[in-house]
Amino acid sequence: MRTILRIFQIYTIYDFLNVKLSMLLFHNLNSFTYNLFNKFYKLFICNKNKVDGLELFLKKGYQKLNKIDSIKINYIRTHLTNSNIQQTKVAEGQTRYNINDEIYKIVEKIFQEDLKDITSELEKYYNARIILSGVSISRNHNVSTNKETFSNYLHNDGYLFTCNQIFVNLMDVNHENGPLHFLDFDLQKKFVKNIPLFSTLRRYFYKDYFDFDDVNHNVGKIGDALLVNTSEIVHAAGTPSKDKIRDILFLEISAIPKSHEYQKKMNINNNLFNDENNILTKNIAKPKNVKTLFKWFIYYFLSLKTNK
Repeated sequence: MRTILRIFQIYTIYDFLNVKLSMLLFHNLNSFTYNLFNKFYKLFICNKNKVDGLELFLKKGYQKLNKIDSIKINYIRTHLTNSNIQQTKVAEGQTRYNINDEIYKIVEKIFQEDLKDITSELEKYYNARIILSGVSISRNHNVSTNKETFSNYLHNDGYLFTCNQIFVNLMDVNHENGPLHFLDFDLQKKFVKNIPLFSTLRRYFYKDYFDFDDVNHNVGKIGDALLVNTSEIVHAAGTPSKDKIRDILFLEISAIPKSHEYQKKMNINNNLFNDENNILTKNIAKPKNVKTLFKWFIYYFLSLKTNK
């Protein structure tokens, strides 16, 4: 179907409008259909009462979390060896590490113990269960910054806002280590206004639009954690300086319907967890078409009062 639409340039126009409407109405670079889902979810499903501990996340789109237990972090670091590097091709300048059973058990403990307070509040906000849906560990190296690699251009993740990312420092990170650069809801309103109306780009080199001190940088100590709404907050990976690196643990957490029936219909199965492709996250927060998007919304809405 898309091939036929492309012949008449209809799909190209649809794709263009899907992003441009998001920029005009939602001030981000995600698709309009996903943003519309997010808007209705916030109106009809999210907890409208005050949720303690999420004030900055809801206002700005990001929030610093409590430091992760150093014993767990140091255990993960012992597995950052050459023998544990993924053999599949990744972006230039980035090394990814295998998530073996031992590491995954530690990550699960981080999720269940160190992050239990914030995930509990997120469950209240989303009126849903919060699960760990994806994990990856990477090391960024210095590369030329005149081209895009390992997500170092400003962008939004192409997911629903039911998926969020937690970035955990596996080392002390300063500006030379290429920390994550990210905006906030107010700042990105100004950013999208500076993008030409008929630009077809979706990803932008941040230095073309901002001075270094204008954006937020995820600098901090080993074990520091940052929660970011990456589907709605524009962000970019930093590029380390020469001879510098940045080791980071990425946790993808997703809100899922409380009802086991609707979880099954969304094909939410822990056996789909895969550290290379994060299939579980995609099943939850990346619907393939508008019909699936609508069904997902109905599942969340109907499971509001489910406590199973």
